[in-house]
Amino acid sequence: MTCLLDLFGRAAAETLTQMITPADNPHIVFCSRHGNINRTVKLLHQVATNEALSPADFSMSVHNAFVGIASINWSITQSHTAIAAGNDSLIAGLTETVCQMMATQSPVILCYVDLPLPDVYTDTVAEPQTAIAFAMRLEPDGDTTPEIPATGKALAFSSCGSDRAQTIAASSYDQVKNLTAFFASPSASPLTLGSSTTAWTVSRHD
Repeated sequence: MTCLLDLFGRAAAETLTQMITPADNPHIVFCSRHGNINRTVKLLHQVATNEALSPADFSMSVHNAFVGIASINWSITQSHTAIAAGNDSLIAGLTETVCQMMATQSPVILCYVDLPLPDVYTDTVAEPQTAIAFAMRLEPDGDTTPEIPATGKALAFSSCGSDRAQTIAASSYDQVKNLTAFFASPSASPLTLGSSTTAWTVSRHD
């Protein structure tokens, strides 16, 4: 798989590797605000300069390309979902992950990856650009996987109204940072993550 992957793909693969066990077959929700934008910019440059398009770059620039390759690499036959929802991409992915876990009563892995935008977009973005590679695995009650680090911490998810969501909306980087700190601290208070339309409160339920 590595022969097809650039930094974006390798970051996603590394985080997924931490969540998958041998003979595992989880659902995967892959989300990214910009996707593999470096490949896309490269393709646009080739079009603008009348160069031949790279077939590999073209196929891997599709938003769900990585998760498809990952499914083949790990022989995953369960469904996978790719999400892009602007600045709400992480919360949209978390919402999809929780809903799929409840609907299927089986493990679902959320993977979020974004890299800083290429220099050509410098004047179009206001917020600082920081690389993010994050994955978490959700399993329903009674479906634990001891081989996965940190599995066994029971969590409760509760949704909040849209008014509450908008008041706490933050960048995906800050949301990932807050989630990581929450998981790392056994005494962390409930954490609420919000987007422009949706919010989730995550609390320990040990």
